[in-house]
Amino acid sequence: MLKQQGSNRIALVGFSSESSFLLIIIIMSIGVPIKLLHEAELHVVTVELKTGELYRGYLMEAEDTMNMRLDDVFVTKRDGKQLHFD
Repeated sequence: MLKQQGSNRIALVGFSSESSFLLIIIIMSIGVPIKLLHEAELHVVTVELKTGELYRGYLMEAEDTMNMRLDDVFVTKRDGKQLHFD
């Protein structure tokens, strides 16, 4: 049995009446923003933090949790100052 709950699919795998044991597997599906993030790997991206700082560089790798590693990064602070990191 498979049913949809929000963006997750839930699969009912097995039920034992003797032990009242129910095994449920939640199949997580990633959304469109995460798919786009992975598509941007090895391209130049600009990331804006909540603090207003901008990071522009090559997206080398990204995780579904939106952790990412950038190379050859230019940082623009809120006051307009720029820094460069290799």
